[in-house]
Amino acid sequence: MNDYNTNVKIILLYVMYKLKIAMTEKFFMEVIVYNDIVDYFSGVETLNKLVFDGFARDIIVGGAHHYTLTKRGVEVTEPLISEIPEKTKNTIDEHCDKLLRGEFYFSEVRTQVVARSEGVYYLKCGVYEWGAPVFEVNVRTNDIFQAERLQKYFRRNSTIVHHNVFRVLGEPIDGTTKLAK
Repeated sequence: MNDYNTNVKIILLYVMYKLKIAMTEKFFMEVIVYNDIVDYFSGVETLNKLVFDGFARDIIVGGAHHYTLTKRGVEVTEPLISEIPEKTKNTIDEHCDKLLRGEFYFSEVRTQVVARSEGVYYLKCGVYEWGAPVFEVNVRTNDIFQAERLQKYFRRNSTIVHHNVFRVLGEPIDGTTKLAK
């Protein structure tokens, strides 16, 4: 059996592994603290250590910290999953699945098709936490049917779209991010 600090690391690594998207500290606390898996201070301290040790990446968007696994973090996590107690793993799985399906009360997906002129439409899409934008995108199209298809796709797959944008923008290049270049 591992010591408490090691267990906390394994649990946080697993949450990031399960999500496969950059997630706010608030979500980690929602999963691990509110379900009495880990105490708040150990969770925050461990999350920062994981970033410092190169197992996780901290991406700041709009002043909010979002955390995701690095390649090294994925490689370390996979063999450790079996060490997580089944009850803890099930609780984490349930919460992560709810988030990926957009069922958390603080997360909201909004979409709107706007006609700018004849034959020009904009699809406005966004993901919001507590009403604040986490991710917004506007897409121009010349076809109302294409705009409506994209709207339906975004509503069903907003987490995937959000994740792919974070992944592309946040991938390290020579020790920096694409945004920093």
